Amino acid sequence: MSRKKQRFKWIIYISVIFAAVIIAAWIIFLDFRVTKQFNGKRWELPARVYARPLELYEGLPLSINRLISELKSLGYRNVSGAKKEGQFCRQEEKITIFTRGFDFTDGHEEPMKVDIIFLNNHIYKLAGTCKEPLDLVRLEPLLIGGFYPLHKEDRLVVRIDQVTPLLTKAIMAIEDKNFYNHHGVSISGIVRAFWINFRSGRIVQGGSTITQQLVKNFYLTNKKSFFRKLNEIIMALLLEVHYEKNEIFEAYLNEIYLGQDGSRSINGVELASRYYFKRPINELDTGQIALIVSMIKGPSYYNPIRHPERCKKRRDYVIDTLAGQGLITKNSADRFKASPLNLNRQAKGSRIRFPAYLDLVRRQLHREYNDKDLRSEGLRIFTNFDPAIQQIAEQSLTITLKRLERKYGKQIADLQAAIVVSRPSSGEIIALIGGKKPGHCGFNRALDAVRPIGSLIKPLIYLNAVSTKKYTLATLLDDSLISIKTKNNEFWEPDNFDGKSHGNVILLQALAHSYNRATARLGLDVGIKGLIATLKRLDVGGKIDSYPSILLGALSLSPLEVNKIYQIFPSIGFKSSPKTIRSVFTSQDRELNRYPLVIKQVASPDAIYLLHFALQEVMKEGSGRSAYHRLPAQLATGGKTGTSNGMRDSWFAGYAGDYLIVVWLGNDDNSKTPLTGSSGALKVWTEIISRFLQYNMIEKIHPVSTPETIEFHWISRKTGLLTNVNCKDAVYIPFVKGTAPSDFTPCEGEVPVKNKRSFTNWIKGIFRD
Repeated sequence: MSRKKQRFKWIIYISVIFAAVIIAAWIIFLDFRVTKQFNGKRWELPARVYARPLELYEGLPLSINRLISELKSLGYRNVSGAKKEGQFCRQEEKITIFTRGFDFTDGHEEPMKVDIIFLNNHIYKLAGTCKEPLDLVRLEPLLIGGFYPLHKEDRLVVRIDQVTPLLTKAIMAIEDKNFYNHHGVSISGIVRAFWINFRSGRIVQGGSTITQQLVKNFYLTNKKSFFRKLNEIIMALLLEVHYEKNEIFEAYLNEIYLGQDGSRSINGVELASRYYFKRPINELDTGQIALIVSMIKGPSYYNPIRHPERCKKRRDYVIDTLAGQGLITKNSADRFKASPLNLNRQAKGSRIRFPAYLDLVRRQLHREYNDKDLRSEGLRIFTNFDPAIQQIAEQSLTITLKRLERKYGKQIADLQAAIVVSRPSSGEIIALIGGKKPGHCGFNRALDAVRPIGSLIKPLIYLNAVSTKKYTLATLLDDSLISIKTKNNEFWEPDNFDGKSHGNVILLQALAHSYNRATARLGLDVGIKGLIATLKRLDVGGKIDSYPSILLGALSLSPLEVNKIYQIFPSIGFKSSPKTIRSVFTSQDRELNRYPLVIKQVASPDAIYLLHFALQEVMKEGSGRSAYHRLPAQLATGGKTGTSNGMRDSWFAGYAGDYLIVVWLGNDDNSKTPLTGSSGALKVWTEIISRFLQYNMIEKIHPVSTPETIEFHWISRKTGLLTNVNCKDAVYIPFVKGTAPSDFTPCEGEVPVKNKRSFTNWIKGIFRD
């Protein structure tokens, strides 16, 4: 028996030693895991995409209401006196703003208080705190979206010194009163929670410390088991051994789960603050802080969007707790308990407000960055996106579609839309709409709806014609019936939209009224190959077949490609690739890439000037003239309508000021619509431009510089020859010097001279140097 006892003791000893080794090894493993992840890269941070910053300076055409709208979109609060960051105050034609600091692409700017005085919808004066004049003030750019990790966790990392002390005290008051006094695990907390849960017959209180909560969220899963709980306790103790309390609490502030936005999880107090209240965490008031803290216990159960009453009850409990511990006064508690939740309205919708533009940014970034870097390295991407322009485009589309629905009813029930807004001087894409519901993700028609462009192709044919010097805007074209034998031994017989022939018409009139027969003859004479070559120079169209029908728009392009074509007309023949991104920075504010303006001249300035004049004639007397039912006569615009066969596509591409806007309307299934380019897309374009004027975004008179090689003459519309200013069919048009006709045709009848002089003055006003 003694031998058996001795053997049994040895077995016990060996088992204990073996267990001790196993436990020690497991603790060493857990210790390695704790330190490796906490010391290294703690989180995969999504790339952040920012709009352009609004730059304010004296003389800027900007209405006070537009500035207020911009401030509200950034989450600034309208108060009686701007005393803190993120606040503004209006007094008649003066606005005082307390800006937020921001790391701009050219350096960090501290928060500052600035007075802005307006006069006649312009900024008249900028002054600082001590009334010193300021040259420039910038508002931080709007965060418009991001590219998220595959696990869909999103967060904005914040330091502990960037959060208000009340938030820290509130979290500890509710979640862990003794955080600074325990070593990761609170025995008394566990016992107290066990006793309360036992008396209640259900789990009503947890015993986990803040450190344990961090371990569970940061290292472990939510699966409930004794083994997971044991690991949680060990790892909490190890975490406290290696790291300071403030470092642990800072990680907790950034890790904690606080809700869901679609497939994206809201992690950390900073992101929660911006998501639910549209402002940084250090700008929250007591009631908003209490709401954030109240959600920690159960982000889904106390979701303020889905369960506002339940959330308010929990928030009020947190407020009472703060008052009970003397952190706030009773009067303050009563006031905040009486206030509503005041959530950011956009928190109720999708996380992506501008999916079409973000899609374009993502595609351009993928040329230089892999998907993993975009989703995990916390890149900061600064773009040319203009939220004010986007908002106007969205509102204009919605309003116009409603008007069309009242007129056409079910005929346009499935109508879709796409809009591209750019600055032709630089190629910057500043707004993009991919469907009639702009905030919805899905098929991006601005980039991927490749549809027949109809008459939008015509300006390139006319550009090639006047570039040869064989043709001028006064050259007569034959608009009679035409029949062309194709390679397939079939006959192509284009018809005009009105079904009529118009005899001999000058080139300017043929383009302004979009005559198909005259255009087909011109295109065949100039050459289809020349048209295809011009498209190639503009990086448009891919492989293009050389069929005669291409002359009338049997070429399918996306709205973004159409934007490339029409950019050259207001930019006097210069081309630049569509530009969305300004620069890319790392999460440590190191610049990775800057995207400068790169331009290339692809057409003669003289020829472009003639086409620029012709496209203005389209708007004044041709297929775009209905726009001036709403626009002022002195506004210089240029553009062209397009309608595909069977009225399946309604197009308009036009410009005013430094804005080029391409609009497409049509059905995804390519079925017929009741809309032409004039009755559909042009209506949307006109609504956008009228709103630009309303908000002082375009100067009403936009002078265009006339090249020295250009001269103007009075021409007869009937003969294309020189004529008298008093002739009723006379038109004042530009020529490249040396190309104007030398023959003179007499008047068939006269009109009062003053009318012609009035027209002459209008022309000279637009085309003055």
